[in-house]
Amino acid sequence: MRYEYIHRLHVTPSFAKRQVKSIKPSQIQAWISDLSSRFETSTVQTAFLVLQGILDLAVADEAIKRSPAKSPIVQVPKRTAEEITAWSDERVHALIDAHPTFFRLLPMLGAACGLRQGELFGLALEDIDFEECLVRVRRQIKKLGADHVFALPKNDRERVVPLPNWAAEAIKRHVSAYPPLACSLPWEKLDGRLRTHNLLFRWTDDRFIRARSYSETMWKPALVKAGVIPGPDKD
Repeated sequence: MRYEYIHRLHVTPSFAKRQVKSIKPSQIQAWISDLSSRFETSTVQTAFLVLQGILDLAVADEAIKRSPAKSPIVQVPKRTAEEITAWSDERVHALIDAHPTFFRLLPMLGAACGLRQGELFGLALEDIDFEECLVRVRRQIKKLGADHVFALPKNDRERVVPLPNWAAEAIKRHVSAYPPLACSLPWEKLDGRLRTHNLLFRWTDDRFIRARSYSETMWKPALVKAGVIPGPDKD
């Protein structure tokens, strides 16, 4: 499923209209550089693997003699961070179930789409493309001093991520039970121009979610209930 989305979002727009034999290593490298400026390393690596697989098939079918993706000038970025071990499905489900129903979609979308906390808080109904099964990550809610603003996502880059069908259905159920919150906040700076978005998530006071409130009263208790961290010695 992920390969299909990656092919549609990142490979097809650049290479679908080209003959395989016309693709040159320099063009692949330029494509990699463009992706790297807009997306995380893991996305770039996956997109390259999809393209490389297509070119390998072309070699096998004798449409081309050698794959331009295997040229020495084609360099794919490597991860520099320490290797991360993903949680098991059981742990993820336990964490989701540990959330009250009102907030349960938050960890579901975090797991399904890889959104960061501030991006989830800033996610709006208009960012969801149900027809294409995509989420357009356009903003986060960011704290500046004692106040908050809408701001670009991490690394100041918008991105598009695939939305599994089961997550899309979960969003529809959530919106039906809890209508979106029309929220206005300044853009990027406290005196920035106000922007209004229909946020999927709200706090218990019918305002946007503040990170500390969520962390202390929802996230950490859920981690304890799911057995991820030990309970506190005192409240």
